[in-house]
Amino acid sequence: MEQKLIDAVVEQLGCEDSCDDDCLEILRDVLNHGADQGVSGFIYYSETHDFYARYQRLIVDHLQDEAESMGMANALELAQSFRCMQNADQLDIAKALVTIDSTAQISNCLAWYALESVAYYVIEVLMENAA
Repeated sequence: MEQKLIDAVVEQLGCEDSCDDDCLEILRDVLNHGADQGVSGFIYYSETHDFYARYQRLIVDHLQDEAESMGMANALELAQSFRCMQNADQLDIAKALVTIDSTAQISNCLAWYALESVAYYVIEVLMENAA
């Protein structure tokens, strides 16, 4: 996972560092309960859409890497599997992956994906390796 994506999520959460106690608590909550629980910085469509628009390339690159590691054909296949994409049109999802033009639902879902991916990486990978 790119440090830039971790830093972007941490900044959006309003944290100073991914390893400070408050940030770790937020990330643990996200890991245990998901992004849809209402996480500061990732609640309103305006927040998530702006976040996705700013960091789209990092998010899509991570999505593609994760899709490949899971044996999927591409990022679109993985994105379509997200619960928050169940009512999204496949063409709209594909469009959002290659341009910043996306519906609020899709950009929200992809911003949540970034948040949940960072939560997993920081808590399960970085903290586990630090122990």
